[in-house]
Amino acid sequence: MKVKQAIEILQKYNLEEDIFFDVYSKADLDYLGDDIKAKITDEMMTTIYETMDNWATTDDFNDAVRIVLSENGIEE
Repeated sequence: MKVKQAIEILQKYNLEEDIFFDVYSKADLDYLGDDIKAKITDEMMTTIYETMDNWATTDDFNDAVRIVLSENGIEE
């Protein structure tokens, strides 16, 4: 998701309403090892976001990264 898309989504909410909204970007990979970061493409990042959205049990960014890497035949 691009930043402008996130802003468009958030504009639909009442400014006083509490919401649960996590925003992740490639910057969130910084705490992962360089060897892992190097393997993750922009396309994989999109898949990581989709994985987090579609899997109710996967609300952890690290889990989504691991799942997408393993689906692409890449081991950590």
